[in-house]
Amino acid sequence: GDLRLQRRFNLSSCLLRHRSLRLSNRAGNFQFSCWSQKPGPFQKPIPSQSFAEPLERILKALDRFRPAGWLAMDSRLRDYDGSGRDKLGQLISDLELTLNQHFQRRFLFGGDAPIQFWLCRQGAHPSRQEMEHQAEVACLVVGAPKMSVLIVSYETVRQISGLACASIPAPTILRTDFGAFQAEAQRQRERMIELRRTKSSKKRTRRRK
Repeated sequence: GDLRLQRRFNLSSCLLRHRSLRLSNRAGNFQFSCWSQKPGPFQKPIPSQSFAEPLERILKALDRFRPAGWLAMDSRLRDYDGSGRDKLGQLISDLELTLNQHFQRRFLFGGDAPIQFWLCRQGAHPSRQEMEHQAEVACLVVGAPKMSVLIVSYETVRQISGLACASIPAPTILRTDFGAFQAEAQRQRERMIELRRTKSSKKRTRRRK
């Protein structure tokens, strides 16, 4: 073939264009879309968590009041799985309704990293000393190195007026009152076992009916 140098082809002098595709039936022009019809990984909806209404109310109150330690508590509450969130929400709802008869309600929730909840009427929250004492006892009850505490105050039933968060370490064996802590922890442990037996018995009775 002809190996002589060919005249240089200047790309910059040429306009590279494409025409619209015209349908055979002349119905109109077909333009390529810059977006694919198949959703990619960044087009899929972001997964979201669902929360029982009482728990969602507490999460919103944490964001509104933002007490010290609120971000860590918010993360802990959101880490529960769906079943855990539903159980916690139901427990909070049941105890909120009892604040007409009680100034305070306290309970433990969670397994490896439990949280001690206080639900209180406004102005009836526990003192710092009482809160720390009950958190230390709770550490011994479940064998936890520390206890996260959430205190929720209510102006009216289901209307939160304030919150407080804390993290309390377990008492050490070097304390002179450690024996008293152990005795109280044993009493609370036995009470928890008895309450579970009572609930199980009630469930069996309902199933028989």
